[in-house]
Amino acid sequence: MRSKILDENTLSDELVSQVKKLVRRIKRRHTLVQVVSDELSKDKASLVTIGKEQFFKDLEAEVPEIYGNHDMHTDSGTVRINYKVKTSPKTEINGQPAAAYLKGEFGSYYDKLFKESEAKTLTADEAELKAQAKLTPELFGIQLKAGLTPAQLMQLVQACPDALELSVPDIEKYAQVYPADVETTTSVKPANGFLDNLADIPASLVKQAKDYLVELLKQDMSPAVVCGNASQKKPKK
Repeated sequence: MRSKILDENTLSDELVSQVKKLVRRIKRRHTLVQVVSDELSKDKASLVTIGKEQFFKDLEAEVPEIYGNHDMHTDSGTVRINYKVKTSPKTEINGQPAAAYLKGEFGSYYDKLFKESEAKTLTADEAELKAQAKLTPELFGIQLKAGLTPAQLMQLVQACPDALELSVPDIEKYAQVYPADVETTTSVKPANGFLDNLADIPASLVKQAKDYLVELLKQDMSPAVVCGNASQKKPKK
């Protein structure tokens, strides 16, 4: 039996909706990180990149149910957003609507942000769904079951909460400098050479960069969407 193509139903709409939320976060995060990069000399922009890498690795450790990633490459480094969705084998998802939205949103800057040049529709049991934004079939925590009717799919999408903002109790710890041989409280080590990159940067610039990173975390956290799984605990309101 041929697999069902979900390109004209609520799943496609939900995909675009969630991508729009990610785009808003990408734009805000990129603006803040660019300010940090401008404050440092070009050869010290790695400080920003390493700080971001550590931040997102910590997020992965804090929220283990999220897996897969989306990378946005900029002059300041890479912004990574994590996500997931589970689909039944042979289910096809059309990534074109989400890719078209991203193309329109970023315009001429698109090719600089996203390396994939063409949107493709692949079956979910293949390695990944390669849309222009490097979307994978493990996206947004939506659990699809074999033989799902349009009505059941609608109920599933309606039951899915909006993207949740992660609550980080201690924002400061994500901007701290950790020794390379010491694990953080989330068992995440900073990138190799992290301290070396700080060696000849004036203390005032290091503090300024860290302050910007703290502001980055305060204003915007990666979303974790959990739905279609009764065993998941609902977040406190």
